[in-house]
This record gives sequence, C-alpha cells and structure tokens, in this order.
Amino acid sequence: MDELTALGTARPGQAAGKTQRRPAILRARPESLSGVPFHSEGPLTRWLMASDSVDPAVGVYIAVHQYSEVMPQSREYCRPHVHDHDEINVFHTTSHLEVEVILDDETVLVEAPATVFIPAGVRHAANVHSGTGFMVVILLDGDYHATEGQG
Repeated sequence: MDELTALGTARPGQAAGKTQRRPAILRARPESLSGVPFHSEGPLTRWLMASDSVDPAVGVYIAVHQYSEVMPQSREYCRPHVHDHDEINVFHTTSHLEVEVILDDETVLVEAPATVFIPAGVRHAANVHSGTGFMVVILLDGDYHATEGQG
C-alpha cells in the first residue's frame, strides 16, 4: 500500500471519517526567538521541534525553550498576543524555575513543574523570571500565527 493510500485508511479502533496520520520522527532545529511574532531575544536557547515548516502532516507547533541559571528579573521579551487556536505551556525543572505568565488581565508567577492551558482567544505572554529548566510550547495548529493582544 503506498503512503497516500495509507494516509486515508482507518486503522482498527480508529473512528470512522478520521484521517489517519502517519508516524513521524522530526529533527529539531535551533531557532531565534526574535523571528517569532510578538517576541524578541530573551535569556534562553530555543529549538523548533515541530511545525508546518518542519513537516506539514504533523499539524502541531512545538518549541522548547531552555533556561540556564537566569537571575531574578522581570522581563518583556514575549509581548502579550492572541492565537485563534489553543496553546499549552509545560514548565519543567529539576531545581527551580519561575515564569511570569499573563492570562488576559491576570499576571501569575508560575513555579515549575506546571502546565498552563491557554484557550484560543486568550491574551497571553510568558517570560522567565528566574531559574533553570525548560518550557515546552505546544500550539494545536501547525503554523504559528498570532494577533496583538489588547490591554
């Protein structure tokens, strides 16, 4: 069976009418944060793990930010913005990590490990405050697109 036929074939136990996605192993690539709308460079290393530009068949956007011994300070390298799709931010550390998260009109200092779910349409931003760890950004759409948040 060729790949195109396999993509449209349901597997046993798969709901009728759902298109089967093929398995994929994607190679991460370093990416500058300043190339992402509403962002500028911050105290982090960033990798693009999955997106339409990496493999359009995957249908999600995943990036990983690594923070190393960031000294306490308020930052604004991520400006408030809005997506028309849901976003999930996973914060993880084996020591200590704090991230300032804006959700609409509320600002919260999130301590890792933690997960933040951001529904479509919610104005948000996330800026590391201090520590060492990782942020995994998952956008439930394969293409990063955002509009400026009001407020």
